[in-house]
Amino acid sequence: MSQINESIVEDAALSWFGELGYTIGHGPHMAPGEPAAERDSFADVVLVGRLRDAIWRLNPDMPEEAREDALRKVLRVGTPSPTQTNRNFHAMLRDGVPVEYRRADGSIAGDHARLVDFDNAKNNDWLAVNQFTVIEGQNNRRPDIVVFIYGLPLGLIELKNAADEEVTITVVRRQAALTSLIAATQLLAGDKVSVASPLPALTPALGDYRDYCFVPGSGSDQAVATLQKIMETRPQSTRLKLPASLEDFIDALSDKEIVNPIRHLYIGSHANDAGDLFMPLQGSSPADAIDYEALEAAEKSGILKIDPKLLAPRPAASGQNNAAQFRVRGCRIGKAKPFLNQLKKALGGTITVNAPKHFEHVAKWSQPDGHFEYMDYDFQLRRPKALTTKKEMLTAFLAAGFTDIDGKPMAATLLNAGIPANVQKLGEQSTDTNVKVPFAPKIFKTPLSFRYHREQFRSGMSGFALDADPGKLVVQKAELKNQLLTDSSAWPEFAAEHAFPEWMRLGYASLDELLDGFSWTFKYDAKKKILFFNGERHVYDLIIPITESGTTMWLCNFYPSGSAGAVMEKMDAADKRLYETS
Repeated sequence: MSQINESIVEDAALSWFGELGYTIGHGPHMAPGEPAAERDSFADVVLVGRLRDAIWRLNPDMPEEAREDALRKVLRVGTPSPTQTNRNFHAMLRDGVPVEYRRADGSIAGDHARLVDFDNAKNNDWLAVNQFTVIEGQNNRRPDIVVFIYGLPLGLIELKNAADEEVTITVVRRQAALTSLIAATQLLAGDKVSVASPLPALTPALGDYRDYCFVPGSGSDQAVATLQKIMETRPQSTRLKLPASLEDFIDALSDKEIVNPIRHLYIGSHANDAGDLFMPLQGSSPADAIDYEALEAAEKSGILKIDPKLLAPRPAASGQNNAAQFRVRGCRIGKAKPFLNQLKKALGGTITVNAPKHFEHVAKWSQPDGHFEYMDYDFQLRRPKALTTKKEMLTAFLAAGFTDIDGKPMAATLLNAGIPANVQKLGEQSTDTNVKVPFAPKIFKTPLSFRYHREQFRSGMSGFALDADPGKLVVQKAELKNQLLTDSSAWPEFAAEHAFPEWMRLGYASLDELLDGFSWTFKYDAKKKILFFNGERHVYDLIIPITESGTTMWLCNFYPSGSAGAVMEKMDAADKRLYETS
């Protein structure tokens, strides 16, 4: 019979918490000064970033000054008596934090700021952390497990071997004795836990898993360099720096460098909604993008196929989908659903592919220092003829019926604010708009951008053999349509049976729609009997920051690089408003 020690019991407890849906954290990884730190000092027992997030999320209609007051009251709940402090804290937890604020008419309103969602427990931020060091005066303690809800310590657990006759309730309480923690926790240390021996086979604790990431490129590309930093500082993530291509990254998953079990796989680069991922497929040259055809070839050769054994075992997550995902981070690539489907096939067909539907940006932040990730809407108009006035442009954008991530029509005032007076100017024009930042108490100015460019169907004139000049434009377009559909050797991406035809990549529902979407120029060479052609269209993009529904609160993720600030992830990969899966 195997000997049970406290480490085994601790791993088992964390595994059970994971099965209940808790996020699992490791105290040493979250300690002050670490990349994933969530507190400034070992004396801090409240994870302030998570608590702030709770107060802001659970009380959206409360004025900001009232929410700030609620946060201050929770952090200053202490009294000379730990027992009274515990009672005061319990009342706040149960009933909310009493606050007052001035209404618009000058009268004073009283309210309670909620700290917990009692209506739906699953909506709360549950966290179990092991080896959570707290230094209080001369006392240095490291409880085996501390249980948090929204950064508030609710439970303190000391795990002991029940067969050890030297362990008593008094010993456990003395080892866990910390006024700051005991004053807040609603469950006190001391209960004995009996564990059967031998233990059943355990899945690794959720905190042991890692997201392995691949972001190729050099520091000369600021966006790529920032995404690399994010993948190095986000919790439970490891960026593999040696792979030079996507093939190398897949090969590296079986190397000795992969010391933790795999949770998810991440790759990041520039991308677009036409299905172009700008990273090397093989070798080290980023000259060519990975497109649909490259993935078809990769599927046949098997160079990207992932062995399902590398993704086992899966972390325990009761009631949740814990399957591994291959998460692509690149602008709008999620709109190219056939590309995602083909990528899944190239990867072996067993792992889910996940990618953003919108513009995805990364940037540095200061005070607190770190990096953040956010998304923008990209509302795009394509026209065969140029729009010439702001009024005409606004009318066209409104007629297109663009909606926000919740399906609500975009406000005309916001669209109008982003459209410049001179809509015929090529390039990008921007104006600022104010957004609230969830990880910092200040208003931030971010651009509303308007982009205009002219786009050729092909670079230079193309041509095909034709016995006679069709003459009229309508007949010329009909001949072009026939050529594109029937000459598969010259135009394979226009074949009717193609899973990702060219017209779809260019944003159209059919070939007829594409032909009507360009202004065509035809020239017939009677001597060579060739009809030359090219098309041009006018493309307008209105780029608007994505905020929480009905608010100006930025939807974003934040990863601190210093001791201040806390990790905040508002952009959930499971959010179908933001990400597409295959």
